[in-house]
Amino acid sequence: MFFHKTKPMKNLFILLCLPIFVTCTSTKKNIGDNSTKRKYNVALSNLQSGNSTKRQIDNLTFALTEMVTTNEIIKDSLHHDMTLDNKEFIYDIDLYLIDKIHRATPYISGLYSGKMDSLKIEQQQLQAELRTTFLNQGHQDLKIGVNENNRSKAQAAYNAFEKAKKYGAEVEPLLKESMQHSLTTYNFKAIAAENRYQILVDERFVGVEDINRKFKKFYYRNDNANENCTIIVAFDRFQKMNDERRQTKSFQKQVQTGTRTETDANGNEKEVATFSTVYGTAVEVEKLKTFTCQIKLSATSTSNNCDVTDKLIVETLTVSAKEINVSGDERALPQEYQHFTPQILPMDRDIVEQLIEQAYQRIQSELFI
Repeated sequence: MFFHKTKPMKNLFILLCLPIFVTCTSTKKNIGDNSTKRKYNVALSNLQSGNSTKRQIDNLTFALTEMVTTNEIIKDSLHHDMTLDNKEFIYDIDLYLIDKIHRATPYISGLYSGKMDSLKIEQQQLQAELRTTFLNQGHQDLKIGVNENNRSKAQAAYNAFEKAKKYGAEVEPLLKESMQHSLTTYNFKAIAAENRYQILVDERFVGVEDINRKFKKFYYRNDNANENCTIIVAFDRFQKMNDERRQTKSFQKQVQTGTRTETDANGNEKEVATFSTVYGTAVEVEKLKTFTCQIKLSATSTSNNCDVTDKLIVETLTVSAKEINVSGDERALPQEYQHFTPQILPMDRDIVEQLIEQAYQRIQSELFI
């Protein structure tokens, strides 16, 4: 039934061989060609929906052949340098091909049964090898992390145990233990020099407890945090400056002011519009409020695992509102000036709240991303 596909497989191998060797190392995270994936998925979907024509079977077979051939070439190149990363990638390729062959098997009989068997053997061997490697690495790093109170080693252990879990290891107790030694805890205390704004500072900075970072835990004004780092965020007084910018624009326009009667040479009378020039002035007034605040960050460490240093930041926020004062004949003014709604500046407290939010986002970004 599939005899006519044998020669295209060989030709495909020759055509794909050169580009795959050139690019395989740069495409490790993208197993398989997207175009081939689409062909495979379309053919498989058609077959699953009952469209079991010879053409659809041939399309599925050809797409699967491309997948197998292409990825086997990639694997051959990786086998020349069996680093840990390459072993993991070969394992992922094997899983990928096993899945594709398994889903296609009901429609292509046993065409790839031998390949499926060999892929499963290699995948299981790699799984056992990688599981052992990452378990051993995790145990070594955790021992150093615990004995030397070295959080970076404990974090490396946690990452290794996570990898071991991917390859079938039962590591929940080890993950829990390594996380305990990996975690750095931070206790924030934000202080406003002006007591009237303390509630705004508290309402915003309690949000640090919702920050989600691996190996980091955040508290706000928690006396029982048992933190590695105490971070004081001290807001100086909020400095306010008012400003005003004016721009005067003059306009003129010909407008109809009435009519008059004219008589032509034949004695015929007609009404003719009369015009005059009108003048108007618009003064654009932009009112500005600028708030500035110095914020001092100081960190106190209870261990050598605090990665925050003291710093001084300055935050500034300017808001504006526009109004237009008109004089003269309004008919001379453009429509946008005739129907302009004056804007209102926000209240000082609202601006301060925005400035605190701005400072919070900056502190979070600079310290913990």
